[in-house]
Amino acid sequence: MNTIINNISDNWKIKNLSLIDKIILHLYICELLFFYRIPVKVIMNEYIEISKMFSTKQSKLFINGIMEKILTQLKNKILKIK
Repeated sequence: MNTIINNISDNWKIKNLSLIDKIILHLYICELLFFYRIPVKVIMNEYIEISKMFSTKQSKLFINGIMEKILTQLKNKILKIK
């Protein structure tokens, strides 16, 4: 998961992210890939709300952008029930 985040976040390395931001992104990736009964939109909204509560304003925007890029990159690997 760190590799995915590192490849997507152009100017940030995983070691420079705050612990809470790493946790949010790791959980987001995990839910996208393995919780196939939860719609993608619900997962994204959930982690946007979590980032609003526990991250800074700058982190919140960063996380939202990274989540969009992760979704685009993993689109073919995400199996969801219709």
